[in-house]
Amino acid sequence: MVAHSQGVAATAKLLAPVLIGQDPRQIDAIDYAMDHAVQGHRYAKSPIIAACYDILGKALEVPVWMLIGGKLTDGAPMYRVAPQESVEETKAELNQHRAAGYRQFQVKVGADWEVDIDRIRSTVPLLQKGEKATADANQGWRVDSVIRVANATKDLDYILEQPCHTYEECQQVRRHVS
Repeated sequence: MVAHSQGVAATAKLLAPVLIGQDPRQIDAIDYAMDHAVQGHRYAKSPIIAACYDILGKALEVPVWMLIGGKLTDGAPMYRVAPQESVEETKAELNQHRAAGYRQFQVKVGADWEVDIDRIRSTVPLLQKGEKATADANQGWRVDSVIRVANATKDLDYILEQPCHTYEECQQVRRHVS
């Protein structure tokens, strides 16, 4: 879904006259009012709904997670970014993160695809059993670059995150790599 910050501000200006004076604890009524004032733009409406849940939770003295269905797990896996340093410095920092309980690491890539291949190849093998790595390109590669990186690192176990600018481009990559 394409979204941009000016769209949030513009939608908020349209919604403000409709929402001022409404009871924020009546979340379905707020959602209904927003949908009738502005069609679509869920990315702009979701912060308002989140704020309403927060207000309702405070009014009821109940955490928001309880209001939206309850807790299914004690926490979620968190990740740390693997540093862009020498292999020895990276090992040392990964060990510090491990000592703090982290088992998932993100390798920042997305600039020069040839340099990124080396970065992935030097970082992913440092992982220990049970750890996971994600190479996050932040939409920084073209389709042909992603395919080159994926083919050059296909022997490694990692997840490639957000390699291309559009969903369609990512789908095109998906047809060519595993």
